[in-house]
Amino acid sequence: LLIGRSLHLCCGKSKIGTVRLDLHEPDADIQVDAAHTGLDNKSFDTVLADPPYNGEFQWNHDLLEEMARLAIKRIIFQHWFIPANPDGLYKKNNNFHLSGIYVWQPKTYFGRAQLISVFDWSI
Repeated sequence: LLIGRSLHLCCGKSKIGTVRLDLHEPDADIQVDAAHTGLDNKSFDTVLADPPYNGEFQWNHDLLEEMARLAIKRIIFQHWFIPANPDGLYKKNNNFHLSGIYVWQPKTYFGRAQLISVFDWSI
């Protein structure tokens, strides 16, 4: 699903992405808060995040905004919710539209389903 040069926010130990960013992972390419990266606007074709589920409310909003600020072509977001309005537009930048959604569930007995939402630049 990645297009071109990609940034993986909250990467943890994952090796996915051209550039991997995580505040708490010493092997990440960049160690900084994913919601406040300080990176240049529109600096990655794809921005991907599978954020922690214990993030504070404002931090989650800041992360979604940061993803839209950094992405040129595509945003990929994995969580239990879809950050889209009823028309399928990304809540933090309506120039991105929902172009795909993937659902998977871990193999645990009561595993919480995961949603991977893909947003593409539409203008």
